[in-house]
Amino acid sequence: MRGTMNVITRLARTMNERLDTMAEVERYKLKLGIYGGYEMTYAAQRLTPAEWWIQVNYQQAETNPLTYVAVRVLCQTTSSSPC
Repeated sequence: MRGTMNVITRLARTMNERLDTMAEVERYKLKLGIYGGYEMTYAAQRLTPAEWWIQVNYQQAETNPLTYVAVRVLCQTTSSSPC
């Protein structure tokens, strides 16, 4: 969980966004609201992780701070060797 909080601290743009994102992490872990719905559970099996998070943001009809952080992390390129 410490790693998650470090990423949120680094990627969230403001203190309020950090706090909102941390609260949203708890909702995600407990599968509350949109995270526990059948549609999103089914979508998780069919979409890439980045597409799923974009869909979460679309379904909520607002900017979800956790989506912002998740998509930024998932869209980063990876490398097997140090740059």
